[in-house]
Amino acid sequence: AAEMLPWEHDALPPAVVQSALQPDWVFCEDACDWRKPVADIFRPLVRECATAREAVLTIASQMTAATGVYYSMERRKANMNALEALREKKVSCTGQSVLLVCALRSVGIPARVVWVLTWNHMPGNHTWVEAWVDGGWQMIEFNEKAFNTPWVMEYVGMLDEKIPAQRIFAVGGMDTGGIVPFQIPDGRELSAEDVTDRYRSLSRAWYEQAGLPPDCQRLMVDVRERRE
Repeated sequence: AAEMLPWEHDALPPAVVQSALQPDWVFCEDACDWRKPVADIFRPLVRECATAREAVLTIASQMTAATGVYYSMERRKANMNALEALREKKVSCTGQSVLLVCALRSVGIPARVVWVLTWNHMPGNHTWVEAWVDGGWQMIEFNEKAFNTPWVMEYVGMLDEKIPAQRIFAVGGMDTGGIVPFQIPDGRELSAEDVTDRYRSLSRAWYEQAGLPPDCQRLMVDVRERRE
């Protein structure tokens, strides 16, 4: 990728290369030999891109168009690897994120999965992607045309960082100072970086841009019928 594409590879921090570009696995998926089949799909898409930023947005915005893969509750399992996703098409947000990370790595752009175990205001969790762009990590998602997906920023703003399950972790391929707090099926521990504070800052900035006054708090109300 470094020989074929114009990104400034010499400027990449070695730790970023080792943790988010070289590893063959992304999250908790089964290992597979994904690099050539994924590169064959995505390298042609970015040949005219001049920067890594342009390439990230080009790839992210065309994921379903390029692969036929889409989010579905009918997926066979949540943690598909890239080849399973390309074959089966119906995936979870984890399957989407794993495939997007592999797509970015296949063109020489460091990328990693970011994960929260549970939302505060509703059941369910989520995974998304960070790509190394312009000297730092930028949040991007499957089929999105811009960084910092609005609905994720809104949900992050409702998290309670005092609850361990509501802290946000970026998963790395090497020891980055923490461990993802759940059991991987094969017994492997996933090293991770706690990025909760950074995402809360991003969320606060998003709320301000969206017009919510800084002295206001979003309140979620659960309305239920009384039995009588």
